[in-house]
Amino acid sequence: MTETPGELILIRHGRATPRQGTELDAQRELTKRGREELEKILPELSAHLNSASQFQLGTSPLPRAFQTAEIIGRYLGTDKIEQFDWIAQGEYTGLQERLKNLKPSSSLVIVGHEPHLGRWSRQFSGFTVPFKKAMAVGFRVTSLEPLRAWPAWMITPETAGLRDMDIEGGQPVLCAFQKILRFKLRGIFQMLQKFLDHPEDPETAHQLRVSIRAFRSLLSFIRPKLDQMQYQHVQLQTKKLSQRLGRLREIDILKWEWLKLRKTYPELTRKKSALLAVLETERQREQAEICGGAEMMLSAVFDIWNWLNGDLAAEAEEAKGQKQKQGQTFEDFSRKRIGSGIKKTAAYLKTADYTDFSNIHGLRIQFKKLRYVLKELDPLLHLKSKGSIKSFEALQDLFGSYCDAERNLALLNELNGRYADPAFCFESGILWGHQTFTAGEKLEKIKNFDGRILPA
Repeated sequence: MTETPGELILIRHGRATPRQGTELDAQRELTKRGREELEKILPELSAHLNSASQFQLGTSPLPRAFQTAEIIGRYLGTDKIEQFDWIAQGEYTGLQERLKNLKPSSSLVIVGHEPHLGRWSRQFSGFTVPFKKAMAVGFRVTSLEPLRAWPAWMITPETAGLRDMDIEGGQPVLCAFQKILRFKLRGIFQMLQKFLDHPEDPETAHQLRVSIRAFRSLLSFIRPKLDQMQYQHVQLQTKKLSQRLGRLREIDILKWEWLKLRKTYPELTRKKSALLAVLETERQREQAEICGGAEMMLSAVFDIWNWLNGDLAAEAEEAKGQKQKQGQTFEDFSRKRIGSGIKKTAAYLKTADYTDFSNIHGLRIQFKKLRYVLKELDPLLHLKSKGSIKSFEALQDLFGSYCDAERNLALLNELNGRYADPAFCFESGILWGHQTFTAGEKLEKIKNFDGRILPA
């Protein structure tokens, strides 16, 4: 079997001087801002190219690309930079031939231009990646003939870290949230890769789902500012991602409850657990199905990435040139929306029907949304909302424990209909009784919940 290179890294050049008059496009050079943005991605780029790895650095000969390669090479400790006309011209065959000469376990770093980089990524991975200036994407090469590679990581100046987002309270709403959502989407992309690498890890699956829910909460938060058709489309995409992981998470929670019960009552551990075996079988099946649909999940992420850098970016740019209306800055909008959200939640608590599971579950979702929004915006706006966050954490934990117990009962009921093994039925009955008691106990606490702990 022929070995293949470990990685192909595509990087778009940094910001360059705008074309003026009769100046040729080929003469444009990096601006000061372009160099500064490149500096932001270098530490993370270096982390992907650890000292033990070998890499080759190739670039388009156009000044803005070659200067980008020089900055990268200097940081990575190499002055060996090869210039290729086929990069500037976007010749895909040139990329294919160059990869054939790369030694196994090495990396090829290419500094080039759009739309060539995006078109190449589509050809060898099936995903159209919109390369922003100073953006780097790493692809794992899986085959040389034909060339096939899988997107594994991405870096952009604004998403290299929270401190790099350059968000101020007086900015237009969409300008600020476009950056925040881009940062959060990159987090989803990273967690998805971690999950696909280690799908057996329950915490990785959980954190991926949390990152998706945080994104959806922020998206819902700015709904009044968005085109409603686009909003519905993106929410549907993220909802499908979250739901795809739902059953896996339910299995993990049920398994955790059973392990906790066995630890509390050691007599349950004397024999090999039939219930545990069933849950592990179910998880393996669900895990394999999710990983089998990895391409669909990644397509959804890039679809949203295109929206963030396309339609939403255009709306945000337009907002920059408009005089800001009162209450329409990032800070004013966010504070008003948060205040309104807290008031609505307090009102829901007073009128909620606590005999209806769907009603209680709906309240739980409201708490989660507010908690996620407060957590994400507090560092940017200094909302002094630690009390609010703790209140919503308490609410979420209380309502979450009840909802989890109800879902555990539903999952046990489903499994009992498919597995007739006496040992399994015995253990399932024990856990059923425990979860029934837990659900009843939590429901009583919910009925007696003092809604006054909500902050004003």
